[in-house]
Amino acid sequence: MDLTEIKTVLIADKESESGQAAVKVFSEKRWTLLFLPKEEGGEPCLSMSRKEIRAAIKDEMEKAGSARLDAVYYNRQPEVFRKTVEDLSGEEIDRMVKIDISAAFFFMQAVGDILSEQRQGSVVFLNSIHADKPTGITPLYCMYMGALKNMVREAAVYYGTFNVRVNSIERGASEDSEALFHNDTSSFYDGCVYKIPCGHMETWEEISRIAAFLLSEDSACVNGAELRADNGLLLHYLDVLANERAWRNRESVK
Repeated sequence: MDLTEIKTVLIADKESESGQAAVKVFSEKRWTLLFLPKEEGGEPCLSMSRKEIRAAIKDEMEKAGSARLDAVYYNRQPEVFRKTVEDLSGEEIDRMVKIDISAAFFFMQAVGDILSEQRQGSVVFLNSIHADKPTGITPLYCMYMGALKNMVREAAVYYGTFNVRVNSIERGASEDSEALFHNDTSSFYDGCVYKIPCGHMETWEEISRIAAFLLSEDSACVNGAELRADNGLLLHYLDVLANERAWRNRESVK
């Protein structure tokens, strides 16, 4: 085995569906996996400062016997609140800024400190097509994704000068999206699977394989990219009535 291929990779949220899929995919590559410790509420490091996150990562590296950290996957996702712009409270907006956005920002600073000292590394953030696409019913979720998208761009510029790459994956629809995002303002998610040309919604394992590519040296020239993994959903000119091929594709794999 080429020793240059052995990596130590930190996964921010091990317990989530995305985290479990990442563990499976990354383990297949024989990468050494590190995980952030959980807080009492079960969330990864949401109230920790930059210094505390860095110390926690260093502690996990020491436990694993890893002298360096090669790559980081921030796959934590915020809770989705179904409320219109009109109905949002100041407290809910404050929480999104002080908890969700701040957690991602301090995390980037902490891993940026470690990777910058090494003068090499790769970071991937899990994002969504809703960094750009409104839903009509989950504005806080979209606001978080938009803020995350621009933070990744800024981080790519700054940490890129230390040979650290920062990219993001913009996930599309999932099997529960039609129910989760259904509302009276937008019909975008009504029959959304048939607005995907091939009728296939990406799986968490597929997303994890994209993350693995961006974390590896196979993507050494990729920095500041927003890789959209929605199977063409945002290009939609199709619907449940028009896209008979998608219906047949889905029926054939059942």
